[in-house]
Amino acid sequence: MSARPSGNRLSQLLAARGWSDAELARRTSLSRAHVNRIKNRRVRPTLRDALLLERALGVAVETIFVPR
Repeated sequence: MSARPSGNRLSQLLAARGWSDAELARRTSLSRAHVNRIKNRRVRPTLRDALLLERALGVAVETIFVPR
């Protein structure tokens, strides 16, 4: 039995800023496809991913990712 990735608020945070997945990817140096997989909970973000997202979005990791 594999655990599902935690929930996240990436869609809401991107919408609030008017950013696309591509814009977030550009600001984090992650690929657009990887950002999309994280946003849609198909992969678990690594610690590096989470910290890059935190810095780009200007919010704490705890604001982005919601434990299930």
